[in-house]
Amino acid sequence: MEKNIFFEEAKESVVSLFDLEIPSMTQPDVERLINFFYTMSTYEEESVKIKPDLYITNNVNLLVKTIPNCYKLSLFHDPDGRNFKQRTKAIMCFCKNDWQLYINYGEDFVEYGLIKVLNSIKDKSLNQLAFNQFKESLQNKLSLINIKVVSGGMIVVQGIKDNKVSVSFNLTDNIEFDWDSKIENFVNACTSKINTKSKRKLDDIRNIYTNVFQKLFKGLHGTICLVIDKDYVDNKNFLEDGIWLKEPIEFSKLFLQSKNYNEFKLTSYADLITTMLNYDGITVIDNAGRVRAYNVFIESSQKASEKIVGGARKRAAYTLLKYKNPKFVGVYFQSQDGANFYEESEYYKKRLKGKA
Repeated sequence: MEKNIFFEEAKESVVSLFDLEIPSMTQPDVERLINFFYTMSTYEEESVKIKPDLYITNNVNLLVKTIPNCYKLSLFHDPDGRNFKQRTKAIMCFCKNDWQLYINYGEDFVEYGLIKVLNSIKDKSLNQLAFNQFKESLQNKLSLINIKVVSGGMIVVQGIKDNKVSVSFNLTDNIEFDWDSKIENFVNACTSKINTKSKRKLDDIRNIYTNVFQKLFKGLHGTICLVIDKDYVDNKNFLEDGIWLKEPIEFSKLFLQSKNYNEFKLTSYADLITTMLNYDGITVIDNAGRVRAYNVFIESSQKASEKIVGGARKRAAYTLLKYKNPKFVGVYFQSQDGANFYEESEYYKKRLKGKA
């Protein structure tokens, strides 16, 4: 029996979102965008997978004017959207350098270009600024949709009026939708015991870790990160098989004690941490925001991981979660296909309850 199957339900949901968010867009323009989804989700440049980030709007100039340090580079200006495919393919290669694409649909023109917030690594991203901090001032003045590739075969379409659709090209019913919140929970755990009276500077450190892990997540690298209490001592040598830093990387010391900071130093240390996270093994960060060790290996517990479906990295993550040490705060896990989780250790939870 021959049968053709189409993702008609997904298409209807996306069309409905565009009707609500940018009602001025024509049906052919919406169709061109939807037909482009698969190309976005599988895009490669010189055999390197790239996850494009695309902003659709009807007033890119207002967006740039509203978001601090936001800049655009206009590349193509057409009377209509018939050149959509050629234009977008010509500029997607710039996404590997952290620029985002934009398409501005005016009354009698379509503009294609690049957009980016040129700020510090300690500041919020364009997506965080547009859809959170400046959302109220933007949503009544313009239309804005972000189309983001978040993992292999998964695209998230988000409008500034709170409409959101996730489309998967994978034939699986086990799809995760809250990557951002898991990274946020993990970052909060890493910074829960940083000693500073300045909320602004604490937010800066959290932004650095968020930006590092968002970049890692977009790169589809697998990683395990163990969060330990700042007073943890490895008395049983459980984590001895790894590289422990004699001087932990501590962002708080890079700029918390001064009004001035060195942006190049912040970026260089962030790149260093990203490299550690890409190493085989486990990266260890304490809840005072310090990177303590990397390339750490443990022997996976058969009992802890006997019901776990996945490879050695996932089994190691659950072995850490089941390890009976109340100084193990939690574990962040990410697979190469984009699945991720952050979970607190049960023994750490019991320790906190005992103090309550």
